[in-house]
Amino acid sequence: MCLLINQNKETSIIETEKLETAFDSNPDGVGFAYGDGSTVQVHKFRDFKPFLSAYKTAHKKHGKTSDFVIHFRWQTHGMNKGTFNVHPFTINDGFAFAHNGVINKVDNDVKLSDTQVFNRDILRPLKLQTKVNAVLLKLLADYIGSGNKLAFVNKYGESQIVNEMAGHWLDGAWFSNYSYESYGACYSNPMYSGGYVSTKAKTGTAKHKPVKHQTRMTAVCNSCGITKLKTKLTYEKHAGGYWITECDECKHYFDRVENDFTKGGYNV
Repeated sequence: MCLLINQNKETSIIETEKLETAFDSNPDGVGFAYGDGSTVQVHKFRDFKPFLSAYKTAHKKHGKTSDFVIHFRWQTHGMNKGTFNVHPFTINDGFAFAHNGVINKVDNDVKLSDTQVFNRDILRPLKLQTKVNAVLLKLLADYIGSGNKLAFVNKYGESQIVNEMAGHWLDGAWFSNYSYESYGACYSNPMYSGGYVSTKAKTGTAKHKPVKHQTRMTAVCNSCGITKLKTKLTYEKHAGGYWITECDECKHYFDRVENDFTKGGYNV
């Protein structure tokens, strides 16, 4: 389901290990945006090393004056070639945003991702300048649904988050899910808002060996707010292996499973 990060200004550079794990988990492109005082700067990459170098350079120069929006993509809609559908996207020269989730209310497009269609059909026609007012923030949250998150950043380095409660804060940065952690990543299904998976084995960075297994565990659903629910986790193979689980209440995939994954079918 991708990973969206909103990093506050005057905070330290995010640990390389977290960023590398996030990229391994969401390998379809990475980008970041910040404000330099006159325009919003957007940089996009297909490979991790050039991203990391550019992020460190930009943060060293602008990290004290601007928030940063960072996005790691897992393709769900639209083409997966180059950086065409890699976030963030510009709304205008002074405003950019990135998205985590799947917006089902927009039209499908062979080339454009659902986020690009949302930008084209919803955000740009609103003629936003450099801020989203409180009323519009609520309307956008209602439109995209609780399983989706948005982060905006303007040319002045000011950021805004839609559905902030669906993510979490750590060391001055807001994360939309836990796919930066070495034992898990985010999996997306076009019908659901997200999921919880193991770091993909093909990257060579997986900490656990996945095995085909089923078990019952206590999980957290970020969509409907159920914090403890015993549910079945099923291992599936898809470019590596991962666990997915569906909430019996709202039918969204869980963003996080609280129990230790070594108890859920991983050999360590």
